[in-house]
Amino acid sequence: MKSFKTRTLALIAAGVASAALALPVAAGRGGCPMDGGMGMGPMRGDPAQMEQRAAKRFDALHDALKLSAAQEPAWKAFRDSRTADMAAMMKNRPDPAALAAKPAPERMELMLERSKTHQAQMEKHLAELKTFYAQLTPEQKKTFDSHSMMMAHRGGKGGRGPGPAPAP
Repeated sequence: MKSFKTRTLALIAAGVASAALALPVAAGRGGCPMDGGMGMGPMRGDPAQMEQRAAKRFDALHDALKLSAAQEPAWKAFRDSRTADMAAMMKNRPDPAALAAKPAPERMELMLERSKTHQAQMEKHLAELKTFYAQLTPEQKKTFDSHSMMMAHRGGKGGRGPGPAPAP
């Protein structure tokens, strides 16, 4: 376990260091490496649009699962917790311009702190997922698994939250 944590932190540090080294190059494009270079969209999306997309994905998953009345409270708890956490993450995202103005060591400290917060949230999400997943029938588990895999394969196209990928 310690080895896994050590490797994970080393990978995070290497990624953050790479991003910090790329920042001066990005400064010529507007100060943020995520502002259109390398084919990526802005680091900040419109929170209202992101909330709408998440709601659609949750609705699609809910419909696909065909939950019983007895399962609805577990679904509501799962969904409400995830949407509250998504809103909190959007609210607490660092301003790219303010981040770019900081010296590299401070940027890295902030990114590492954000990474620790993200890991704690993921551990919380895992516990909530296990609680909800335990309420599902074997067929519903297959449906849930296929939806979560479609979400994972969406990658850089907004692949966060549950649900199937949108049609092309």
